[in-house]
Amino acid sequence: MTASLRFVSRAPKRITITVSHSVAENLHSLSDEQGRSTSNLAAHLLEVALNAMNGGPPPIQKRWPGKG
Repeated sequence: MTASLRFVSRAPKRITITVSHSVAENLHSLSDEQGRSTSNLAAHLLEVALNAMNGGPPPIQKRWPGKG
């Protein structure tokens, strides 16, 4: 595999999921509180969950605007 093909294969992938109304509302509320987009928050939460399931390191705690 050439270097340029390796780079392309590591590009982020877009997926579409369907969630319940309550999950969507929770994502919207939390993303507003944290100042990030809903899709960015969902991607972050999926990454954290998958890392935890695979025995990965815990995420680095970030302080969000307006949070202690």
